[in-house]
Amino acid sequence: MLLFASLNTEHVSPAAPPVCDIGYTGDPRSRLGCKDINECLLDVHNCSAKEMCVNKPGTYSCPCTLSFIRVNTTGDCEDPPRIIVAPIKLDRKEGTSAAFMCVASGDPAPNITWSFNGASVPSTLYNSQAYSDETTRRLRTLGTVSTLTLTSVKHVADHGTYTCSAERFPHPRAHSSTTLNIYVLPSAHAQHATQGISESNPLSLVVVVLNHGHPALTSNDITWSKLGNTTWNASAGLHLSVDHLSLIIAKSDYMDAGFYTVRLTNQAGTIVVNFAVQFQDPPRIETGPTSIIANEGWTTVFSCVASGNPAPNITWSHNGTALGLLSSTSSNYSNERILARGSLGTNSTLRLYNVTNKANQGSYRCATGNGYGADVSAPAQLRVHVPPVQLSKTSNVSVLAGMTATFSCDMQGIPAPTITWYRDAEELGELDLLGRVSFYQRNVLTIFRTEVSDSAQYYCEASNLFQHVGGQVQGNIVRLDVSASPVIDPPLPKTVTAFQGRVLVLKCSFTGYPAPISTWCRSVNGICDGQFSGFCAPHADQNGMLKLSSVQHCHGGEYSCIVMNTVGTTRSSVRIIVTNVTRLGLDGTFASLPGNTNTLNVSVS
Repeated sequence: MLLFASLNTEHVSPAAPPVCDIGYTGDPRSRLGCKDINECLLDVHNCSAKEMCVNKPGTYSCPCTLSFIRVNTTGDCEDPPRIIVAPIKLDRKEGTSAAFMCVASGDPAPNITWSFNGASVPSTLYNSQAYSDETTRRLRTLGTVSTLTLTSVKHVADHGTYTCSAERFPHPRAHSSTTLNIYVLPSAHAQHATQGISESNPLSLVVVVLNHGHPALTSNDITWSKLGNTTWNASAGLHLSVDHLSLIIAKSDYMDAGFYTVRLTNQAGTIVVNFAVQFQDPPRIETGPTSIIANEGWTTVFSCVASGNPAPNITWSHNGTALGLLSSTSSNYSNERILARGSLGTNSTLRLYNVTNKANQGSYRCATGNGYGADVSAPAQLRVHVPPVQLSKTSNVSVLAGMTATFSCDMQGIPAPTITWYRDAEELGELDLLGRVSFYQRNVLTIFRTEVSDSAQYYCEASNLFQHVGGQVQGNIVRLDVSASPVIDPPLPKTVTAFQGRVLVLKCSFTGYPAPISTWCRSVNGICDGQFSGFCAPHADQNGMLKLSSVQHCHGGEYSCIVMNTVGTTRSSVRIIVTNVTRLGLDGTFASLPGNTNTLNVSVS
């Protein structure tokens, strides 16, 4: 402030420097001689960095900068909390992750907190700590930057409002809110995923919704298709329910069979429900197995053809017992046979390898079923032929002539074999051997009143319908020996007259079996006196011939022909009378003229 004095205009003395108040400085150019000091411009003020310097006449002031306010209690300038980067709204599918970021400002730096639907999120939540049953939340704050991360979010636990707050006493709290919208995929299933239909019967396909999801499904979110075609031609009476969760066909036919797909879609995605509809056709045996006649050891094949929809399964049975077989493979059966079954669609074959009568003969059936019915074929018979076989051999037979001889042919086969008998390789019939032959069921041969001529080799031959070489089997060869005691026929005459010096031949004819041998002897009173000897000994052989080359009186006497074999012995005697007179005897004997040979032949055919 300048002090003014009265002035003498006539005499002016030099002026003294003016005295200026604090905040002023002298300025000769100033009318008043002092001017204000601009402390702000000269940077001679005491304002802090949070204050701005405002020059005033003779002084200055330090108000807070524009973003700061003065705290009454401390007088300090502080920047109040502000949210400068607010969390944004998020849309997420359930099970995915979501992250919110919040950036705040303030001086001193404010404290940042989070809340979910008004409930505080613990500030101690850090590095993947579990916050709910299924969701993991992670809260991380660095300075004035804070992130809240949620993994595997769930609609029930995490859908809602999230608020970021910045606080610093005594300033009011700054906050910013946003929402997390969690989309939930609907869940549903088919009430009956697989169904069968028959002609003119209704078909109903129903989708059971377990969870409508978020946002909730509407009828516009549900679409039906058949084999990918949403505009298929269905039978008359097709109807969709109001909510599109049911498809009804009043009268279905085979055209309605197929695969149906239902798509349920919201912002979370699409789920698919499938239906399989089969046209029901009860199974039928179109071609059943036929009866087979096979030889033992063969491979036999039964075939069966069935129809139906779905394609029916075909099984086999033997004599009423199911055959549990591996398809297109083989397995043991009855520990003796190998069999296999192969199926292709509705065709099935049953193969039996190396068949035997014991294990495989009998009745076979095929049966079919597909869940909508069953059918069974008529029985097919398998007859297994077995070639004849001789169970026991027959021994040679020996009988006496006149007795009965019996042979048996112990042959067995399937079917029962036919027996034929042979004698020395020639077929033997009932009229042979003068009708003395009898056949009992053809397997027993009987010869009555046997004769020596019946002695021969006999055998039987068995044959049946076994269809390859070996269907005829020959039994063992048996020898029949018919034995007969020796018989001298005709017997020798009682007497024979021989002429002295002439030749006399006597023939003893005989039969018997085995072939007998004969001897001659001289006998006295019917008793042989031994072998011939000396000059008067005749010549005799085993064939019944007795020869006197030159009849002498010493040759007279009784001679006996003895015939024997293993069965017996017989004899016949003749008396030789020697004379030198030629005559015809009154007793019926005869004599030869001198020079002739007297020969007596006795033979039996």
